[in-house]
Amino acid sequence: MHKLKENFTFLIDNKECIFYKWIKEAFQIDTKKLLEKKVWAVVGATIDPEKYGNKIYKELKEAGYTVYPISPKYAEIDGDIAYASLLDLPEKPDVVNFVVNPKIGIQVVRQCAKLGIKDIWLQPGTVSDEILAYAKEQEINAHQACVLVALRVEKKRIRD
Repeated sequence: MHKLKENFTFLIDNKECIFYKWIKEAFQIDTKKLLEKKVWAVVGATIDPEKYGNKIYKELKEAGYTVYPISPKYAEIDGDIAYASLLDLPEKPDVVNFVVNPKIGIQVVRQCAKLGIKDIWLQPGTVSDEILAYAKEQEINAHQACVLVALRVEKKRIRD
């Protein structure tokens, strides 16, 4: 694959992900602020190790975050209690990571507004105009990026 000097790439599950330099600064500022927050919920967490809901949940946990799995399908994920919705959590998360279809995501962003959660992280494929418009209306910061890439960028930044 031809790589422009303005871009850099990461491998995630042997798939090459391009990160464009022109969004790097804005992305890094917002990403850094969100990654400093230590209580997260992953909506769409799953027991399937091949799914991103599982990979994201585990990687956040391994990075030292308090992470709550949100899934009405499971009672437990990776040895932790799974919750049916954000409304069932024992504490309010600082950031909610979306790994669900936008049709489900709009219901979740409404829960965020009800709970006063001001930061959401929308994985690729979870974004819709309706979610973005509602988040903006409710003054919720909707960050659109892959958290797996962000965690790896942050680890690299700390090492270097």
